[in-house]
Amino acid sequence: MNATNKLGGSQGQRGEKVAAKNTTIQHTADQMIDFINQVIADRSVNRDTIYSDLLENLIQAFHRDQSKSDDSFKVTKDQLFDEMVTMLIAGAENPKNSLCWTLHMIHCNPKAKTKIYEELERLDKDTITCEDLESLPFLLKVYKECVRLFPPAYAFSRKAIEDVDIRGFQIHSGQEVVISPYAIHRNPKYYNNPAEFNPDNFSEKGQKMRPSLAFLPFGAGPRACIGGQFAMNQGHIVLANLLNCFEFEHSVPKKSVKMLPLITLQPSSNFRMFVRRRR
Repeated sequence: MNATNKLGGSQGQRGEKVAAKNTTIQHTADQMIDFINQVIADRSVNRDTIYSDLLENLIQAFHRDQSKSDDSFKVTKDQLFDEMVTMLIAGAENPKNSLCWTLHMIHCNPKAKTKIYEELERLDKDTITCEDLESLPFLLKVYKECVRLFPPAYAFSRKAIEDVDIRGFQIHSGQEVVISPYAIHRNPKYYNNPAEFNPDNFSEKGQKMRPSLAFLPFGAGPRACIGGQFAMNQGHIVLANLLNCFEFEHSVPKKSVKMLPLITLQPSSNFRMFVRRRR
């Protein structure tokens, strides 16, 4: 007898669907790998045109480091590839989650919403460019505060390369250490009422009151996310243009939106918003 799951269909049929989905995912991943390798190869061979972007900087660093004869840090082909994968994947997934959470929190906090729109009205432009961002400091505080409360990379690991003692706690070489930006960002030692939305956490005074690594959405050190500053600028300008043209309101009760900790920290699947044009 064929067993049937609660969603309908036999276990065999369900297995076939999963296999087909995995095949599609693998095919898409292969296409992305081929695309990235081809772009790197084309850029490396054709040096007649010099681009002003991240890939160009990495390629220049790679060619420069090949002449090094010592054992100092060098950009390798594998690292060149890995950094581009990071920019393509993390550069889409993480900002998407951060923008969703920020729109959610703006709707949940009418005072902040009013202040954002006042800032945009003073600017009074149809299209907002990078040059305009310095005129929108409160919006940036709001965005940073939402990244603090809902960091997309809510936990990551690092491997110890030597024995270390941290206030009596022994970590041995080779051990994996899990670091949680989510936990750090909600530590009352660094933030008053840490679970509450407070953009003033990112005022000049607020930032001076805590260590720089109390805000750790992109990691730190040589393994920090290469696109951290890019992500901040991207979020700031995308939010500015979205809110300049539209208002967003929940189509479901605000409290029904929950955190979904998968590979990244996503809003639950019931996250929906109504969009109304402003200009």
